[in-house]
Amino acid sequence: MAPPFAPKITTTIYQKYIKAYYLIFRLLFIIISVEISRGRTTLPKLFLSTLKKQSLCAVLSRSCSTSNEHRNTPRAVYPVMDRSTINGTISQFSAEINVPEQLGKVKGGRAKGKSVESERINRHPDNIRIQIGKHYRSICDHDAYVTAEKVKNAWLGMGERYRTLAEVFEHDTNDLFKRIGVDRSESTWWRYRASLGHLRAFLKHEYNLHDIPLLELEQSFIEQYHVYLKTVCRSKAGSVCRYMDRWNNNVVKISFNNGLIPRNPFAFYSYSAPTEPRTFLSEEVLRIFQTTRLRSAKHEYHRDLFLFSCFTEICYKDMHYLTCEQIIPDTKGHLRMHGNRCKTGGEYTINFLPTDLRLLEKYRGTVPSSLAFDMPGLSSINCSLRRITKQCGIPRHITFHAARHYLLSYSLKISSLYESLY
Repeated sequence: MAPPFAPKITTTIYQKYIKAYYLIFRLLFIIISVEISRGRTTLPKLFLSTLKKQSLCAVLSRSCSTSNEHRNTPRAVYPVMDRSTINGTISQFSAEINVPEQLGKVKGGRAKGKSVESERINRHPDNIRIQIGKHYRSICDHDAYVTAEKVKNAWLGMGERYRTLAEVFEHDTNDLFKRIGVDRSESTWWRYRASLGHLRAFLKHEYNLHDIPLLELEQSFIEQYHVYLKTVCRSKAGSVCRYMDRWNNNVVKISFNNGLIPRNPFAFYSYSAPTEPRTFLSEEVLRIFQTTRLRSAKHEYHRDLFLFSCFTEICYKDMHYLTCEQIIPDTKGHLRMHGNRCKTGGEYTINFLPTDLRLLEKYRGTVPSSLAFDMPGLSSINCSLRRITKQCGIPRHITFHAARHYLLSYSLKISSLYESLY
């Protein structure tokens, strides 16, 4: 039995003592760890200096402040640079990764230790080394001489070899725009713009992409594009071939000749439009075409334009830009038409027949400008010619260009058809 003056030790007091001793030992362990890490003292000296010179609270205060200062001090990081030496040429570029100062190791160019951070840092230059090797072998297969700058540009995606399909097509189309009025017409540029629009629509429809690299251009891609033009766009065989020709001549061949692609995907792919027999008018058909009374003034005007082209052999483009200043008299006083072809630039001189003069006089003064005729769009004229032939009962498909066919135009001038009609 305990004496009456002895303190009563309860469970709560016992727990408080245990917690106090645990806290003291925890603080001592922290102090010892900090001092040893700094290399200032060993374990026996630490206890002696603590007992002789300083109190526990002072040591604790100093150790905690030192630890906080070490924790708050920013750690220096250094960027990693890559250097390639190929055939005596040197190229340097950033590896796009930083290494902390405590992990840096100059010898070997790798991070120290086996931590997760060290493994991540060392993995990055290994990947760069593998990619550089692939680009080097790829350039060796296609170029005669390899430099470090070529390999660096290939890895950075700046080389010509990594240009895209629509980018090259648009670049060539923009160059074509600069040649308008020199050796190309505006209509040609618009046709190339339409081809570029079909290409981008195909990439969006088939692959859900805006563009693809030139290196990924395969024959299967061209075959799918061919099917797309026929099925989705509902283009005719002639239009499909023209779209494919603009591809082949302006994108694929130029890219292959410049070394942007290793092979020509069109090399073993053939496409051709079915050849249609040329449409011409016989004397009987032309007589019906001229003498039939038309219900529309528009159709009558388009028919007169077609007949003028028949008897003069002038094409639509030259007729569109025909001016009154080009109609001049010859030495005998007969009117003739003199000018230069829009297509070839060649000079031409055409003598007028009485029918041509009658058509000129019929529409003289109806055009506000100096042009001889107010030419509508070619598609509008062809649409009117289809309706006229249907109204005349002619089972033929006639276009404005058919007026320049040999059996229609030139033979009319040397035959007796004109005398029989007029």
